[in-house]
Parts: sequence; C-alpha cells; structure tokens
Amino acid sequence: KGCRFCRVGGKDCQSFFLTGDTDHEACEPFCREKDKDTHCGMCKCKGCGFCKALARASVSQASAPSLPACYSGRKQDSLVEKCDPFCKVEQKDDHCGQCKCKACRFCGDVCDSGIPG
Repeated sequence: KGCRFCRVGGKDCQSFFLTGDTDHEACEPFCREKDKDTHCGMCKCKGCGFCKALARASVSQASAPSLPACYSGRKQDSLVEKCDPFCKVEQKDDHCGQCKCKACRFCGDVCDSGIPG
C-alpha cells in the first residue's frame, strides 16, 4: 500500500471542496482562469492548463513570500487572503469571514475565531 493512490485515501486528487468535487484531476467546462484562486483548488479544475501553470509557478517561487493560505468553507471563496473591491467595512461582520476580504485593513480587528478584539 505504498502507492500514491493508497496514501491519499483512495483518491487521485484531494481538495478542500468535499461536496460535489471529483476524486481525480479534470478540467470541467465551468473552470475559468479569472476565478483561478477558487477554481484551481478544486480537483474538477486542477487539470486545466492555467491551473497547472499556477501550480508550476508556485513551486518555482516557493522561496518567495506568498499570500496566507485561507479556507473559510464558503462556496466560491478564495483560497488566499485578499481584499477584493466588493469588501465593505459596513458589512465586516460577514465580509471578514471570507478569505476574499480577510486581508482588508478593517478586518484586522477580528481574530480568526471571529470574536472581535
């Protein structure tokens, strides 16, 4: 049982997206390069050329500082902390729980547990 397939629990591919994701790398029609922060984290999209290029680039830049990895469990969220233009201080209770907004300055006063302070 030393094969790669057995070491990853019987799956050729693993991702954070358990519901509805495949157990093998593919490039399904919905996968889009403009959404690569989210899509390339799914096995359904890891087989796409733009995801393979992203994976190669991150391996070759392993020594360069990178954005913090992030997982909120929310559908369509980013896998890295960012501050997207839609993020609003008025909605920080909701927005700061999303990886797409965690890097915003106004989210700095909320710790990872979601408890202010």
